[in-house]
Amino acid sequence: MSLNILTGIMIARLLGPEGKGEIALFLVNLVIISQIYNFGIPEFNILSYGKKIFNPEVILLVGLSYSIFIFLGLSLVVIYLYIFSDYNLFEFAILLLFGGLLESIATHFRHLMLGFKKIKKYNFNVLIQTLSYLLALLFLYFSDILYINNVIIVLLLSRFIAIITALNFVFKFELKRVFGQKVAVLNYFKDISKQCYKFFFVGLGTTLNQRIVYFFLDNYYSNDKVGIYSVSESFPGLINVASSQISFILYPYITNEKKSGKRLTIIALLLTLSIGIIALIIMSLVGQSIIDFIYGAVFSESYLSMLVIIAALTFYSMNNSIANFLISIGKVNTTVKAVICSLIILFILLYFLLNISFIFASLSVLFTNFIMFIYYMSLFVKNTNLCLEDFVDLKLSLSIAINKKYNSINE
Repeated sequence: MSLNILTGIMIARLLGPEGKGEIALFLVNLVIISQIYNFGIPEFNILSYGKKIFNPEVILLVGLSYSIFIFLGLSLVVIYLYIFSDYNLFEFAILLLFGGLLESIATHFRHLMLGFKKIKKYNFNVLIQTLSYLLALLFLYFSDILYINNVIIVLLLSRFIAIITALNFVFKFELKRVFGQKVAVLNYFKDISKQCYKFFFVGLGTTLNQRIVYFFLDNYYSNDKVGIYSVSESFPGLINVASSQISFILYPYITNEKKSGKRLTIIALLLTLSIGIIALIIMSLVGQSIIDFIYGAVFSESYLSMLVIIAALTFYSMNNSIANFLISIGKVNTTVKAVICSLIILFILLYFLLNISFIFASLSVLFTNFIMFIYYMSLFVKNTNLCLEDFVDLKLSLSIAINKKYNSINE
């Protein structure tokens, strides 16, 4: 998390608001294109690893093949546009196509790690990707070639390095066995075609809910406003990253275990809420000084947005924790409808309010996430019969666990 902030600070300080905005927009497009390739398959794979109906080799390679087919299809579309139309963004599209493929493959490999509860390997792979990106930025800076195009190239290179690093874990599986399991391959391919579109809409909708603001800001204002807004998300983003890590860790454990999933989700909600409150208190006191000192006075406008986004991302992260629980108990359709509903609300708010003032970008996100938190919480209560006794039991369980840990250390 700290490395992500460091890279963001470097780009903001050296490229300014406009350069920061351009990189932020490219990253959003990269995530969206990779999610199109993934088609919700990595998330579906985690469930499949847990059910153990298919061998992991089949799950991984069929899922990867599906993503590559989508990549090839989109590539043909871009080539057709380039040859037979006045399409003038060919180079940008090529970068996105291949960059999205790298992002997609890295995601498949990491979800394999999550499926087998190899959390340390997952975190190490993310660390390698972020660290390689930071070191490459430092190289560009000291070589006096820190330009936007070069930053994009090293950004994609960091994804490639993450893939190479993950191969050590992937090759532990007997991938050759897939060629002798044609029936299993066909059946899993059918499962993906029938089920994964739901996960795709959840993932894509979630990303758009979080990042569609960038496109509105670019349309209503300019790249520099995108850069300022992305800075306002930097420190609050720690809440989302922390919550995502908690959810990723818990997700493999709550699959098909409704009772333990309820307790683990409550823990995730309480941890996220605590982190959000602490962050809001700290940043309300010293946030302006931090932004001016670290990013520069040119980004001072991001302070008020940052406070609003802390609250917004706290609700957003709690929504994700509940959504993961609902998906794990088979409520995928419900989650899809909720994501689409929140996206529509946010779109309407941004369309009518953003041209009034820049601050309405973050306020629209906060309002949408708060409304959806009420809805998600009602679903969580309905599906788990949540009551005050659950929190009492949780406190007792945590106290016992802490005492056991303390006693084991003393022994």
